[in-house]
Amino acid sequence: MVSSNGRTWIRWIGFRAGIAGIALLFSVTVGLLLFAAPAAFAAGGSCPTGANYVNPANPTEPLVTLASFGITSCFYASKSAGADTNAGTTEAAPWAHIPGMASCTGTCASTTPGPGEGFILKGGDHWVASDMPVVFVGTNGTSGSPIYIGVDLTWSTGSSWARPIFDCQSTQCGSRAQTQLNTAYTTIDYIESTGLRFITETQKGVEVTNANDVAERMYFHGWSHDPSWGGAQDDGRGFTMGANGGTVTTFRFNVADGSDTSKDMMGGADDSDNVYDNVFEYVYNGVRGHHNDVHGNLIAHLIIDLGGDHANGISVFGPSAGFTTLYIYNNVITDDSLAAGSEILWAMSNGNYTGDNSYIYNNVLYNVGRGIDVGDHPSNSGGTFWIYNNTITPNGLSYCFGNGETPPRNTLNYANNHCIDTSTTCLSTGVTCNNLGGNLVQTFAQANSNLSAHFDQYTKSETFVYSPLASTNSTVGAGNNLTSSCSGNVAALCSDTTYPIYDAVNHVVVMRTVKPRPANGAWDIGAYEYSSAQGSAPSAPTGLAAVVH
Repeated sequence: MVSSNGRTWIRWIGFRAGIAGIALLFSVTVGLLLFAAPAAFAAGGSCPTGANYVNPANPTEPLVTLASFGITSCFYASKSAGADTNAGTTEAAPWAHIPGMASCTGTCASTTPGPGEGFILKGGDHWVASDMPVVFVGTNGTSGSPIYIGVDLTWSTGSSWARPIFDCQSTQCGSRAQTQLNTAYTTIDYIESTGLRFITETQKGVEVTNANDVAERMYFHGWSHDPSWGGAQDDGRGFTMGANGGTVTTFRFNVADGSDTSKDMMGGADDSDNVYDNVFEYVYNGVRGHHNDVHGNLIAHLIIDLGGDHANGISVFGPSAGFTTLYIYNNVITDDSLAAGSEILWAMSNGNYTGDNSYIYNNVLYNVGRGIDVGDHPSNSGGTFWIYNNTITPNGLSYCFGNGETPPRNTLNYANNHCIDTSTTCLSTGVTCNNLGGNLVQTFAQANSNLSAHFDQYTKSETFVYSPLASTNSTVGAGNNLTSSCSGNVAALCSDTTYPIYDAVNHVVVMRTVKPRPANGAWDIGAYEYSSAQGSAPSAPTGLAAVVH
């Protein structure tokens, strides 16, 4: 029996005739010792017991404990107080690092992560360039026993809790990513990622490479590039988060804020099946690549990267491999003033997807130069699009949504959209437009005329831009009832937009309280459903004992 990294298996030992008795005795003795010896490293210790963790089964529901989703054995790391020679099984005797860190040694380096294990980083501790990158390998987690890399909200260096920090200190920090997850069913949670620098190539903050990996509640900022690095070296793959071969991967509740950077590099999320409830600011791509479900994201202040290519708020090439339906909803995209010519929301933008379906609803696009574009360049088809209950102000562009390249090769069905400052709802040059009714087109002057009988006051100065303020407003009760469409990933259509907002103090995303649309009777036009008590944003948290997502 052989013991290695806490896992034990039997190895049969053969003998040849004529071996001296002493040799036989030696072999038997060694075998017995191996059989009796404990595993090279004991299992982890007890895990944090607080209900402070995203529930994988219901991510937007109340937070839960680690044990509730299968994390039952935990290891601890503190850069300020730990040592890799410690057992690492308690907060009192933590390692200095976690497995996969470049500077992990001793017991830390000899421990292979496996199912049901958590790796808890002390809040406020600061891992630097010599500790990076983190190349996390081990035995795959499972749906019932995943692997967790994250935090205990009661364990921190200061008087109040703060995220642990991974800091490349303006170095290249690895060849692909600051943190690379190579085990399946692995979640990285609530870490501050900073100091990435492009010197010879682009990189990612977190790269997931296996099935069912998750990045959640991360805070990315402070990236930079070398003065010699420029457009010729930009391969368009620099993102705070990206998937490389992983399937059913998810990026949720993260913040990527480039306001403290040179504002000429880095994207948000690339090639993950599910991207939802994130904030992406001062990036050249908010969400780009192959995705299935993109919702609840705030994408603001688009920039042009050094490569000079146009920016994208959301550009979904097509569904992930094996899927045929795309869902884009409840997103807010705003401000392309630093990125003239940006694509704002472009669905099925790279490839031929004849026969596929896209559902695009409850999005708010404002202070931007385009609306919604559907389908790739000729002769590729994007399939069939269903565009419902969006509020769009494309700043004078002639159309609210459509495709401007002949011949018509996509089908676009649309209803209940509020289009402001545009002359045409659907551009039919490259699509067959089917108007299902309930759409409203207004100029800015009409939208804010405040005249009888509607007294419209739709403006961008509202807390929720271009939302109705009174029951008489033109969008209220003027739309079609689409309740029959509310199922599966379109169930959220039966409520109005979640309108994500950035809490820039705690670096989390908060959501507006949604209003249900009526099961019977007329719906409102646009992304909002009016009520006398309009949806409101949660108050920004004053501490981090609880998480708003």
